[in-house]
Amino acid sequence: MSAKVSAKAVSQVQSQIPQFISDENPLYKRFLENYYEFLETLCVYFTKVGSYTTTFTNGETVTGQTSGATAKVKGRNAVSDTLKVFLEPTNDLNFAAEEVIIGGTSNARGTITKLNRKALNGTKTFTDLIDPDLTSEGILDWFKKELYPNIRNTATVDLRYFLKHLKEFYRSKGSEKSYRTLFRALYGQDSLDFYYPKSDMLKVSDGNWLQDTVLQLSYDASYLEFNGLTITGNDSLATAFVQNVTTRKIGNVPVIELVVTTFVGTFVVSETITATTAEGTELSATLTGMLTDVVIVNGGEGYSVDEALTVTDSTNVGFGGAAKVKSTTSDQVAVITISDAGNGYQVNDPLTFDNTGTNAVVGAAAKVATLSDTFTVDVVSTLLTAGIETKTVDLSGAFGVEVTAGMHIGNNAIFANATKKGVVISYTTGSPNVLSFYDKDNETLSGVSTTPESLTAFVNGDTLHLFNKSGVAVLGAFSVTINDTSFTTPTAHVALNSTNYGAGFATPNGTFTTSTNTITVTYSGGHNLQVNDTVKLDFSVGALNGTYTVATRASATVFTVTKSGASGSGTVEMIPIISSRMKNAFTFTTQTFGKVATVSYSSHGSGYESKPTATLTSLGYYSTVESRSDGAGGFYGSNATIAIGDLGGAVTGVTITEPGFGYELAPAVTGATHSTAATLTGVLGITRVKDGKYSGEDGMPSSQKKVQDNDYYQDYSYVLKTTDSVNVWRNDVLKLLHPAGYKLFGEVLIENLLNTQMFDRANNNINTQDASGMSTYREVTFFFESFISGLQIDVGEATVDVQTQIDSLIAALETFAEITIKGGTSQTYLVNPLAATNGIPAEMFSTLVVKDVGSVSVGTTTTITTSSPHYFLENDLVSLDDFVGTNVSLINGNMYKATSVGSSGTAASNNTFVIKHLDGTTNVDTTGMSITTQGRAFKTGNRASSGILIDLFTPEYIEGHKTKKIHEFLHTSPATLSGFSSGDQIDISGRHIDIESRMIQEDNASNDDFLLEDGTTDSPNSSQIGYLLADEGQIDLDGANDAHQLAVTEATQRQVSAVTNNIITFNRPIEYKGIPHTQHPHTQGFGLYKHKVDRRVLAA
Repeated sequence: MSAKVSAKAVSQVQSQIPQFISDENPLYKRFLENYYEFLETLCVYFTKVGSYTTTFTNGETVTGQTSGATAKVKGRNAVSDTLKVFLEPTNDLNFAAEEVIIGGTSNARGTITKLNRKALNGTKTFTDLIDPDLTSEGILDWFKKELYPNIRNTATVDLRYFLKHLKEFYRSKGSEKSYRTLFRALYGQDSLDFYYPKSDMLKVSDGNWLQDTVLQLSYDASYLEFNGLTITGNDSLATAFVQNVTTRKIGNVPVIELVVTTFVGTFVVSETITATTAEGTELSATLTGMLTDVVIVNGGEGYSVDEALTVTDSTNVGFGGAAKVKSTTSDQVAVITISDAGNGYQVNDPLTFDNTGTNAVVGAAAKVATLSDTFTVDVVSTLLTAGIETKTVDLSGAFGVEVTAGMHIGNNAIFANATKKGVVISYTTGSPNVLSFYDKDNETLSGVSTTPESLTAFVNGDTLHLFNKSGVAVLGAFSVTINDTSFTTPTAHVALNSTNYGAGFATPNGTFTTSTNTITVTYSGGHNLQVNDTVKLDFSVGALNGTYTVATRASATVFTVTKSGASGSGTVEMIPIISSRMKNAFTFTTQTFGKVATVSYSSHGSGYESKPTATLTSLGYYSTVESRSDGAGGFYGSNATIAIGDLGGAVTGVTITEPGFGYELAPAVTGATHSTAATLTGVLGITRVKDGKYSGEDGMPSSQKKVQDNDYYQDYSYVLKTTDSVNVWRNDVLKLLHPAGYKLFGEVLIENLLNTQMFDRANNNINTQDASGMSTYREVTFFFESFISGLQIDVGEATVDVQTQIDSLIAALETFAEITIKGGTSQTYLVNPLAATNGIPAEMFSTLVVKDVGSVSVGTTTTITTSSPHYFLENDLVSLDDFVGTNVSLINGNMYKATSVGSSGTAASNNTFVIKHLDGTTNVDTTGMSITTQGRAFKTGNRASSGILIDLFTPEYIEGHKTKKIHEFLHTSPATLSGFSSGDQIDISGRHIDIESRMIQEDNASNDDFLLEDGTTDSPNSSQIGYLLADEGQIDLDGANDAHQLAVTEATQRQVSAVTNNIITFNRPIEYKGIPHTQHPHTQGFGLYKHKVDRRVLAA
């Protein structure tokens, strides 16, 4: 700061005072002059310097020994106990606090403690006083009190510099930048991380949905170079950016797909695209067409969701396209399942649908289409209607549904209320429609009804309603009217006599001979006649024709009749009459029966809102003639079981499951032909939008996202992570930056602290090596098998020094190592190192439960009581250790089966169990053992995974783990374990980390103590880094171990018994010894296998 020397105010006093005042009051003028001189001075407070005098002489020049500022002494303090002097600056420099001033005449000296500018002196230097770089410490202190009172003087930042940028700091208040600025300013802290719990909070519909748009090319390795380039169509001039290039196979044909974005224009099929690489190489390829859409012209009937459609190319160039039904109208019967094929059925036997409650508009109709396991039966084919009265009439209108023989008609919409009823014989559609039926009015005798219904006959003009055989109205059937003026009601029944009884009946043919008065008739097919039966015969000799009485029955094929004077021989025909045996009068046909194989639809129905039920009862032989048991509680012709599947209908949507490749014309898309086939049209396209997928786990209930708790997990919380304790900075942040309405949390970054101290304040890094070329921080002792490829090791006294080869051997590490051991015989072993996806050895995790034992009941039966519920399962393998007393070696370090822990419903709350030997039957005898200090029970898992998967805990009780958490510093790179199989041997290598004293000491002196983050040296557990070291195992603090190696895990071997869901199950549990469990953070119940310290350092 400079004190600007300018005109003095005192020089203006004379001109400002009236002359009469000066004349009359000369002392007043002098007073004002002295007052203004006082206001122009700089008051300097100082302290004595050694034995030098403190008495400055008025008028002498005082010089600042540091600043070079000069001033004239204008006055001294009148108070003896306060040292100060009033100075009039004589140059543009400014005195500074703590500097020594020397009087030019008096040689008086003093050290400045404070500067106090009087009013006019301050106005002359105002521009300097408001400049943070030039102002005095006193003014700076006042600025601080006024503008940033919460910034303490001990802040590491240059407060003058901070003041110049204070406006920007306050404008950015609440931003991450402002927090980083504050932590640098107050604590010199650059390692500040932010975490917002809302980023890991489960939110509805928060998923990030991605869909790729692709173009297809035939496979050529050079086309992979399109990645990251802009392509241009030669014909369309369209452009697009290639975001990615992928390959896939359609059948056995490889194709390339360009994932493109930023379209301008539209590419066309079969055009050439070009692009230029950064090196100037021009790439070109031809786009191929694919099936991109299906237009539904007519949805047809009876289609089911996921029913396959057929895609064909008339040119036979394109191939591979596939599609299926995506959606239907879902109002038709589309799937009929034959769960039991039954037996005794014939082709065309109809299914009966019960549409009750389905709200169907038109009922479905189906019938047996084919049979299996067929057999034949000779069945009477003559209709009784050939011998009784039927009525055939013309109709006005049509029923509108399929009409079959055996259905009923009536003159009322409710069958029970009809006064006229009939049975359908046949129904023929045409112009007009014709119905033949049996009128149930015929069932009278001499005008008296033989039924309780007292029916009357149908006449012209009657309305007819259609019903099934049970009298239920046929769904969707219309009513019709008899429209036949020639139709009259008969007045009498037709007699079954020789005149009108015969048409449609059988007339068996045979042969005859005569002898005197006897005619002998032979029917090779059998005659069924008895003596005295009446039979009408027509002979080839006409004179013998007539009606006879059977005289004798020689056999089943021969009988005789008597006629006087009979003579001749020839053929004879039996004519059916009212007196004929029925079997002789009926004709027989051989019919085929069997199990139901398939059914066919005549109508899928419409308007269904729910599935109907269906039954299948034969209308043929086994329903009217014979009841034949099927041996399983049912009867032929009625023992099939039919189920109706999900409703289908007309196609309303199509899914393209495979777009195919190479189409030049739009491919044809067809579906199966149901009652009405769908009409579909394929669309040829050049781009395809692939099925979408969610990126990440946002919005997924199965994710690791957390439910909002309105405390930590909420939209308005944030976490600051730094190496300082939260108590150090919490109040400063709350006063200076914390936004209103937010909630602040803090975490300590142990990794950063480790990084800071282990790496000697950034003078070293993770790859630093010592003078011998060894890694300073990352030395790890491995099994040779982990990194030696093709090395021959001679068994015997000879040793192999591989230390000097480590760097080259690690670099040569491939998927597996091949090791040859030479001794009596030569053997080659293939060792598969388990590596994570990022190349770092995979971390393996398993469960570990450690329970303090409260008491032990000793004797022939040993009962263990834990201090809290142990959550063990019956027959869990449990190890006991850490007991102190007499004969405790009986149990220490041994593994047992935990028995009598209670049933599976109560074991979770039990804190006792009885130990037995591993055979599960022999009790452990602890007679003579006396315990002074109780130990612990260890239950380790026999299952391990490359990451911490939820399946690891499937055998465990929820209660035992619900409050535990995976430690926040355990970050893994899961590796697939699918390559392992039962019987494989896995070496879990013992891992060590070389902690040389120089890397955690203050300097290289061998006698230094450990440097901990809080400066303490009494215990590794007294600080964050102490926790970190204790977390890994035991460290040799006294230096007896030259390598200062920290053993993370012991080497062990396990055999794989199973691999499921990326979890390996071993033949026996993991060893509990050497696994940390009592130190932070391993009170959470996790056992860690393979090292992780170097992983943490890398993360930092």
